[in-house]
Amino acid sequence: MTTQNYLAQSARNSYEFLKRNIDYKKGALFAVIAGLAVGAINAREGIEYAVSSGTKEGAKCLLIGTVNLSICRKLATSIENKVKAIALATVVPTLLSVGLTYGVHAYVKGTPYPVKSTAPTALSAPFFLAIALRERRLAEKAKLVLEEEK
Repeated sequence: MTTQNYLAQSARNSYEFLKRNIDYKKGALFAVIAGLAVGAINAREGIEYAVSSGTKEGAKCLLIGTVNLSICRKLATSIENKVKAIALATVVPTLLSVGLTYGVHAYVKGTPYPVKSTAPTALSAPFFLAIALRERRLAEKAKLVLEEEK
């Protein structure tokens, strides 16, 4: 395989992986909502802080939030024990979101209120719980359909 073919195949594989694992529509929606919320929190310090922190939150939400959504779905459907699956599918993405959000706002300068800017992210737990319950229900329903077809 030539280098050019290898690079083309790698690009196709990456595209297919991202297409399968990232929901860009939801990511864009949540990026706008989260960016506006964090921008509003930091607006009293000036427009540059509001734009800086809101943009960082929006970008983080688009990139990391959509990956967390995929993690939530995978955990909810791949663990046999339903309670454990739902709990992990809720807690793991929430902790990742909160930790990464705080890290971005605390260590990438431009956010005067990193803790306040992180607070809206902690509200993602009920969202991840709802997604986990929905995905688990759909997976169980699909499993029943497959069993009936056999």
